[in-house]
Amino acid sequence: ENDTSSAAAFNIVGDKNTIMSNTATVCGIGFKVTSPATQNFLEKNTVKFEGANLTKANSSIGFLFDNVSNNTIRQASVLSAKVAAFKSISTSNSNYNTIKSSTSDSSFVGVKANGGKLFISENTFRVSHYGAILQDMAHVKLNKNYFSYGISTAIFLSNSSNDTLIENTINNNKGDAMQLESANNLLITDNTIASNSNGIVMNNCDNNQLLSNNIGTDKFAKTYGWNQKGIGVYLKNTSNCLIGNVGVENHIGFNALGGVKVENGNNNAIIYNTFISNSDSVGQEILPPGIGVLNSNGNNLINAP
Repeated sequence: ENDTSSAAAFNIVGDKNTIMSNTATVCGIGFKVTSPATQNFLEKNTVKFEGANLTKANSSIGFLFDNVSNNTIRQASVLSAKVAAFKSISTSNSNYNTIKSSTSDSSFVGVKANGGKLFISENTFRVSHYGAILQDMAHVKLNKNYFSYGISTAIFLSNSSNDTLIENTINNNKGDAMQLESANNLLITDNTIASNSNGIVMNNCDNNQLLSNNIGTDKFAKTYGWNQKGIGVYLKNTSNCLIGNVGVENHIGFNALGGVKVENGNNNAIIYNTFISNSDSVGQEILPPGIGVLNSNGNNLINAP
């Protein structure tokens, strides 16, 4: 067990090392992997944050990848006694790294990534301000992660392209489930989103696909208890997106401000979805299909039969 105030408890700069079953109690950095490190395997390690310096958001990090590739974090735990300013896992300009089967509790950000490619699979993020902040990325895959009881947005994705968000569960967050800014050519499929502010918000996006998602309900039309306080799917200044299709329809229900809203967006196809008991701002049910369109042209709106 290691104690440190500012330096990293573990510095990894070599290749093909296995770092397993260690505990670092820190207020600085737990595990730091820096260039030219590659093909390192970090498994079943725990970082516990303690100390007054946790208020410094940029200095407290559980696991840090800096300009490295092909490293793996698996079954890690990052813990704190209170919601603090630390990042559980941070990557910068790093490619083909994997974060799998890990748990983040009470962090400011579960995963913070800038640049590169990243695989995030089967993790649990609880009681964070943000579950994941991913910026200037490409070919990111978020698969089978669980985001719950967050204070702000669960997944924030900006200036990114060709990413896949599949089979994630996002519920009971005070902010939006997904906030996508200038994120293009995304595949968002088979996610379950419940009890957040808005479901999926896209701003300045292009050519994204939302298929087979359950937003506010499930495929059996069972309510999750007035899922979103806002809108199920909100497209702002967003065009050329496919929302549903034959055999891959979205189930969108029990959203307090409507199922889908398109604002200043063109050439979107919102087709073959199932809309269930979505309401407007005063709590009155919107008639099918539950779609609002403002200042937009060329959108194709077809509800499921």
